[in-house]
Amino acid sequence: MKTQYNDYRTGMKDTWTDRIQHLQKGCHQTDRKDQYKIKYQQTQPIFFQSMKLNISVCKVAKAGSTFWAIVFLIVEKGLPAYEAFSIPRHRIHGISSSLSKSLHSSHEQLRTKGVVVSRDPYSRLFSAFVDKYHLLRFVQAARSLAQSLGKGYFITEAGKCGYKVSFQDFVDSVTTKALQGSKINRHWSPVYTMCRVCDVEYQYAIQQETLTRDTEYIIKQLNISNEIKTTLTQMFHGPGPNKTMEGVIQTMWSAIDSPAMRACCSNKLAYFMKMWEGFKMQGYIRTNVSFPFSSFQKNNSVNVEGITKAVLAAMNTNPLSSTERKAQRRQALVQAYAGMPRRIIAQIQEMYRMDFHLFGYDANPPT
Repeated sequence: MKTQYNDYRTGMKDTWTDRIQHLQKGCHQTDRKDQYKIKYQQTQPIFFQSMKLNISVCKVAKAGSTFWAIVFLIVEKGLPAYEAFSIPRHRIHGISSSLSKSLHSSHEQLRTKGVVVSRDPYSRLFSAFVDKYHLLRFVQAARSLAQSLGKGYFITEAGKCGYKVSFQDFVDSVTTKALQGSKINRHWSPVYTMCRVCDVEYQYAIQQETLTRDTEYIIKQLNISNEIKTTLTQMFHGPGPNKTMEGVIQTMWSAIDSPAMRACCSNKLAYFMKMWEGFKMQGYIRTNVSFPFSSFQKNNSVNVEGITKAVLAAMNTNPLSSTERKAQRRQALVQAYAGMPRRIIAQIQEMYRMDFHLFGYDANPPT
């Protein structure tokens, strides 16, 4: 979804100026800030920081933070670019934790140029649900929510896997707790509070909706070799959907043998079925492509190699174009909010009130 001030016809420099001025104007409207129910103490501001590059990037989960972690590993740790990009995603943030800086007061500044990253709140919430609850990356949180709602296991054709927690259940829970003053997980915390948008001086405002173009522009401004700039630009465009999918599957499959996963998934095939549906929502596999249940049932063996082969076959036999993938993801997003009670929509609008206002996103649910 485009924001109100996404106009590239005037050039990137004017775009940055427009965005920062929009932030500053919104931040000067003190009545909006004073009436906002979400408080700073509900989340901890964390930045990737490089004094060498004179830049700090607010760590916004579900909005390109993994890429920036890799950039800082290359520059600060001296890792070869291709080696850094080959690190499994679930390990990257742990390795890069030493490059992080936290702000401990509203008056503390970065001492470098600052970059804030935003994403449409409706899209970010749905992405967090698919990744953390549907695909069980936060399996214990999913179990706790299911138990609090009196809901049982999610049943697939291959057996139980996960919990009967709907997207509506998830949104109602996280927004209710946030508006009651509870701590907010970084994967869905408002960018306004997580990045201290109105207290920290930012020079760049990136939007996830134009992430590639925005990040390429910033990389060109950094004091690094042309070789690294070229490599980062190439890597940001990605090694192709096949290579990307291989890494995604490896990351997701790494948790399958944990005690919490074994407790809620009767077998690995059941989890693969959930992965397949998740890949459809994320636009990797066409919605009309059936899960290859019989082939895995005959082989009686489910492993990362076989899963990767099946997913890549589905992707390559009937591939989605970039436009089709975007449309399929959009359709999944719209369907997720269709029929959402007005009460819960109002909670979303209140929780992300400052994000909608400062970054120009439409406060109405996607249609």
